[in-house]
Amino acid sequence: MPNSGNAVQTENHLVSRNLYHFPAISAHIQSFHSCSRLFILTFTMKLALILTLAVVVLVTMNVEQSEAQLGRVLVNIGRKIGGSGKPHQHFQQHNSRKAAENAARNAGKGNKPVQHAPHKPGQSPHYHPADRHGNIIKDGSHHQFPKRQG
Repeated sequence: MPNSGNAVQTENHLVSRNLYHFPAISAHIQSFHSCSRLFILTFTMKLALILTLAVVVLVTMNVEQSEAQLGRVLVNIGRKIGGSGKPHQHFQQHNSRKAAENAARNAGKGNKPVQHAPHKPGQSPHYHPADRHGNIIKDGSHHQFPKRQG
């Protein structure tokens, strides 16, 4: 019977102490415990490796999808995507060149807008809002004004 000093003992020590008189059985039990610890350690390491590989695969797949989405977003900053998957174009017709210029300036937060000639036949000349460096803000807006008569 263990005394109060030995009250806190592991199960392994209790088994080996009780079987002290049977050294062959005690050795087998200790060998089994060391083998089971090795098995648990090996299993844990394999499980950690499998989980790590699964996370890497999932993150890689997610990054590839995110990069593709990011590319579309960077090209179409500020534009809503329509049902066809193409960005919306915003054509606002103004009564005069000055009105179109002022509207584009306001859309560009006070920066000087960029003037463009018609891109295709049937289109009107227009202004695009610009940032403080003079680059067109890619929001799809075109502030159109009537062509000159003459």
